[in-house]
Amino acid sequence: PADRFGQLEPVLAARGVALTYTEKPDDLNAKTLAGYDALVVYANHTKITPEQEKALLEYVEGGKGFVPLHCAS
Repeated sequence: PADRFGQLEPVLAARGVALTYTEKPDDLNAKTLAGYDALVVYANHTKITPEQEKALLEYVEGGKGFVPLHCAS
């Protein structure tokens, strides 16, 4: 994922899209998500906590973007 971020970040930055990178599942919370328009997930985590799931669902239900990427992309 960090390598992919390194590839995507300069291309999207040139188009006015700012990206922030984290590897910490603990960042999946309402307070942190509130600062972003969309969440891109390109990760190898197989589980999140019920609280993290709730924060993600509320984030999307509130109109924010969710962009799950897969290595096959």
